[in-house]
Amino acid sequence: MAIAVLSHFILDLIVHNPDLDLLGNGIYKIGLGLWKYSPVSYGIEALLLIVGLWIYLRATKAISFIGKYGTPILILILLVLGAMSTFIAQTTATVNFALTMLVVYFSMMAFAFWLDRKRN
Repeated sequence: MAIAVLSHFILDLIVHNPDLDLLGNGIYKIGLGLWKYSPVSYGIEALLLIVGLWIYLRATKAISFIGKYGTPILILILLVLGAMSTFIAQTTATVNFALTMLVVYFSMMAFAFWLDRKRN
């Protein structure tokens, strides 16, 4: 768990504006602010997703046609959704957008869980 928290903090350090509080007192805040540069931020996120896919596919073996091709298709869908959320102007209907994204995230999570059961 500590490794997950540390890696998440390091990734947050790269993308966050200087708002990560180091000591909890609001004095020492850090962040490199990569979010200001959408294309670069999306490129790094896409690269991490593709590297994660490569690691996952090497560590597991497909037990069906869906197991072989489903995960790369899911990654393509996630890359398209990420590009859409990064490069397409956001709507002003915040509540509708938030609800839509919750449905999308939970659908993708369920799809990934189902696909994982098609691999050993």
